[in-house]
Amino acid sequence: MSRAGRVAGKISGEIIQVPIDLFSLRLINGDFIGPKLYVGVDNKLHRVEGSEGAPLAYTPEVLSLLEKHSWNVRKDYGIESGELEDLKLKIRARGGVTEPIKAILDGNYLAPKDGHRRHLSVWQLNQEGCNILTIPTIITTIGHGTSWETEELDMWGDGKKNLNPVEKSSLIQRFINRGYSKEQFMEAVGITSNEYDTLMMVAGQPSNVQNLLIKGDIAVTTLRNAIAESKRLEWTSAQFAAGIIQAVEQAKGEGYVKASERYIKEYFHTLKEPPSLTLPPTEVTEVIVKPQLPNEQTTSSPSPPPRAKPKTGLKVNALKKLIDLKPLPAMEGFVEITEELEGHILLPIPEDMWDEILQLYEARREKKK
Repeated sequence: MSRAGRVAGKISGEIIQVPIDLFSLRLINGDFIGPKLYVGVDNKLHRVEGSEGAPLAYTPEVLSLLEKHSWNVRKDYGIESGELEDLKLKIRARGGVTEPIKAILDGNYLAPKDGHRRHLSVWQLNQEGCNILTIPTIITTIGHGTSWETEELDMWGDGKKNLNPVEKSSLIQRFINRGYSKEQFMEAVGITSNEYDTLMMVAGQPSNVQNLLIKGDIAVTTLRNAIAESKRLEWTSAQFAAGIIQAVEQAKGEGYVKASERYIKEYFHTLKEPPSLTLPPTEVTEVIVKPQLPNEQTTSSPSPPPRAKPKTGLKVNALKKLIDLKPLPAMEGFVEITEELEGHILLPIPEDMWDEILQLYEARREKKK
């Protein structure tokens, strides 16, 4: 049975050769995909017997789930770009992984904090006939001076490859959903108000515009200034998305590595009418109710600071739209308002407000009869 050389996390910063079949992957709701572990009488980690101890397998279903719900905001495994294959060639040539990954031990599960591509690479190489048994790992333990929330904040500036703007905006949104205010998050990671606002602007863009940032087709400052230009032209957010995607496609067709701010601005002004683009159905402007994922904040994490109160006007607007929804779900969640040109706003709806909202909903429904 697989086992680690010693109980992980006993010595901070120690590099341990960990068998690859001991690793799990953590989802944002606190669930794990992978084997449940226990510490044996030999003081080593083992997989439990039966289905609960089955090793992690990177099936298409698992990869799809990770893309949507992974705890790690770095969700790109480099499969489409070919970076994963390049990494596999390097690992094969070296006979294994040489650079340690970081992992977190939480009770019965061990999950990578970084090094997800290296773990996937080794798994795929072994499926192709290699026999790489272990990965050098530095392990920290939840409850021993750290928490999942602390590790999330540490991802902001951790590792050789910094988070891209889309990943950073995703992390900000995660903490907003937990009740962090702008000022609290800025202090936690050490960024300015301008940086925060720019990243929230990124969070408000549809995925096909965010992909331009991920692929390096535009810079985040170019995107910010292009949005400002589209507002001066009185375009809707959908028209802006169409315009910037078309501008980038044209720039790349002309041989440019990325579209500059000047190029995009000139392209916008050459159009005789606002551009149009068919967006995926999930990106249509609307108000939706998002149930809060269970166990998103683990019990070992410190209590979040008081939740920031939304502006009164925004709350009234949200409730007016909310009570027109049919049916109204009786659960705790968030109202997501996609305002034209203003991006996405998540308005927390505490559990104790739902009774009042339901009464408003019933009263409105009776009035319309």
